[in-house]
Amino acid sequence: MSSFIDDLKCIGVCQEAIKWAANYKTIEEAWNVCDRGDWLLWYAGKMAGKPGSDSRKKLTLAACQCARLALPYTDDDRAEQAIVIAEQWALGDESVTLKDVKKCVSAAYNTYAASYNAYASYAAYASAYASYAAYYASYAASSCAAYYAAASSYAASSYAAAKKEVLKQCADIVREFYPEPPEESDETPTD
Repeated sequence: MSSFIDDLKCIGVCQEAIKWAANYKTIEEAWNVCDRGDWLLWYAGKMAGKPGSDSRKKLTLAACQCARLALPYTDDDRAEQAIVIAEQWALGDESVTLKDVKKCVSAAYNTYAASYNAYASYAAYASAYASYAAYYASYAASSCAAYYAAASSYAASSYAAAKKEVLKQCADIVREFYPEPPEESDETPTD
């Protein structure tokens, strides 16, 4: 077993991902072929540094792009607003603080809690919250988007196919931001 597998175990990677990654010789090889955007975003979140640090901003942008995949399945603009605010923070807009992101995200999340059909609100919550705790957000930002994409179809096979496709789209998005597996950051919070 390679040392990168041991490293993955040390940071708490799930057993399913460990088993899958064991088929590869290096983390780079696994990273380049992984079709699970939730796994890649989770890993990037673990490496991205402390909540509120500048190193998490790229992660936030990646998670927001994943969450945008769910927007066509909601008519509540608070989900998109949460994504926009998170993106503004991540792009360095000094008029937007992490506190603003959390407030907007909370409104989007409350929309989700109040309305079962506002699926993208949770994805927006997850992606925007990535600026604070990406390892929590990553699964929801990508995997839940897949659920939303298939929500109008009740066939399990349609859901499975949609989930697989959206997770692949999310993996491609994450690799746009992180062409190589990120290394651990020890930046301190800036907000």
